[in-house]
Amino acid sequence: MKRKFLLGAAGFCAAIVTTTAAPLGENGTRGLPENASVLVHFDCDAWRESDLGKEVRLFEKDTLKKASDDKDASRVIDQMDAFKKETGFDPETDIYSLTFAGTNGSDASVILMKGKFDKAKVLAALDSRKTLFVPKTVGGNTVYFVKEKDGDIDDDFCFAPLDDGNALAVLGNGAEKKLKTALVAYAKNESAPVPEPMKSISGNPFLTGAVTGESALATALSSSKKDDSGMLWSVFSLGENKENVVWDLKMKFTNAEKAASLAGQLRSFISVYSMVAANSPVPATPEATTFRSDMLKVLSAISVTNSGENMGIAASVPQKTLAGLLKNIPSMSFTPEIEIEEGVIEIDD
Repeated sequence: MKRKFLLGAAGFCAAIVTTTAAPLGENGTRGLPENASVLVHFDCDAWRESDLGKEVRLFEKDTLKKASDDKDASRVIDQMDAFKKETGFDPETDIYSLTFAGTNGSDASVILMKGKFDKAKVLAALDSRKTLFVPKTVGGNTVYFVKEKDGDIDDDFCFAPLDDGNALAVLGNGAEKKLKTALVAYAKNESAPVPEPMKSISGNPFLTGAVTGESALATALSSSKKDDSGMLWSVFSLGENKENVVWDLKMKFTNAEKAASLAGQLRSFISVYSMVAANSPVPATPEATTFRSDMLKVLSAISVTNSGENMGIAASVPQKTLAGLLKNIPSMSFTPEIEIEEGVIEIDD
């Protein structure tokens, strides 16, 4: 069996910093598929109030400011500003949470956005942008599709603003059919069940999520052999505890051998990546040197444990360290390709 990991320093940092949902509140899964095998909840309010979230927003504003010199980027920024002015809807402050649900056998994800907006103003603004959006009535609701540059309609994404400041969207194959089903469930006030392991998550994390053994992710993690070594479930969360950003992932497998095997591979990967990060050449700048130091701090903070059928990955990293990584991403250049095959690690840098 072969598992291939391709992870650049910038990509590693971005995955940690930008993956960002307190436990689901009332009607937190309304309209989402009952047979969801992947459920991820992003609490935008908690993220905005967090120290890391504030740092990321400063980074985003700086990035947008630099992008304003680019004509295409500037045009997009102007369009976003015009939309906010017309509708009074600001995604940075008016989206409370986003919940994503995926099902086995489908690559389409249903997304529930909870927030506040004036539906009449939003519909009017969307309808006036005929070169960007195409409206269609689906099950008594106005659904919008995105028009591509060549004039064709993107069938893999559609969304519907709802009366209560919420919205439903679908991304993936069969988007329209999937959204129609979600709208019917939403109207009936039907909700996807929250997986039991996810209910055990405590605190006020930015991100919570659960994956069951029927998901595509679970299939990828399990053995290619037709045996009982697959993953039963996993739950994860990301949040802040005082001045640290805390990540926690728990996984349960059908046998101890599978848990031990994956834990061993991950420990080896972290060890090898740490060695590569410590010894690869980087630009002779203070930013690059600081990035390398902070990256090694993050890698050393990751703990991989296993006991019986259970495996866990946890990390507690100072918020300032992650903010520094984000700030100095452009200074890094090493992107090693690491392969793990039957317990043997190969590096191509």
